[in-house]
Amino acid sequence: MYKCPHCGKPGISVWRKLSLGPLIPAVCKECGGEVGIPYYAMLIVIPFIAVMILALMYLDSTLLKVVVFVVLTLIMSFIYLKFVPLVRR
Repeated sequence: MYKCPHCGKPGISVWRKLSLGPLIPAVCKECGGEVGIPYYAMLIVIPFIAVMILALMYLDSTLLKVVVFVVLTLIMSFIYLKFVPLVRR
């Protein structure tokens, strides 16, 4: 669980944080405050999506495409969870 920027208590789950976007807020389970992420956080996704598109275009092996997709998704999720802050909405 991640700390809510409103109340400071753990009120945002891992899965909920992963589904947040700048325009898609979450509600803290403890205080009911709306929580989101900053707009600049979406820039983190761009390089990963670019590599995924290139992999789909240039790799011949379906298995290799799936492996690249899974590995990049895991790396992107780790970075998102570790470094993207929660902000008040």
